[in-house]
Amino acid sequence: SEFESPSMELSFDYGFYSNNFQGWPDSTSYEMATVDGRQARIGTAFGSFERGFTYHTQIYFREVRPTVHLSMVATCKTQKDCDIAKRVFCSIAFKQEPQ
Repeated sequence: SEFESPSMELSFDYGFYSNNFQGWPDSTSYEMATVDGRQARIGTAFGSFERGFTYHTQIYFREVRPTVHLSMVATCKTQKDCDIAKRVFCSIAFKQEPQ
């Protein structure tokens, strides 16, 4: 799935092979976050290593379900757009599984 605007491209990868920052530059800055009760890693980088713009940010959730991961990546026009993408990441609400 993908969302595009004049200043941002946002894509989702849900499955066994979701990107866990493999191939991201060594200069990537990382932070941990808790989103809807789940631990996640957020990385932000500058440079032309992904398609689209030169600012990049991604959130990665390991094992949303057993062996199923989620990553969302945003390529952005500016650092401010990356900040907006991070707010989008942190607004994720996971569907509760029936008990």
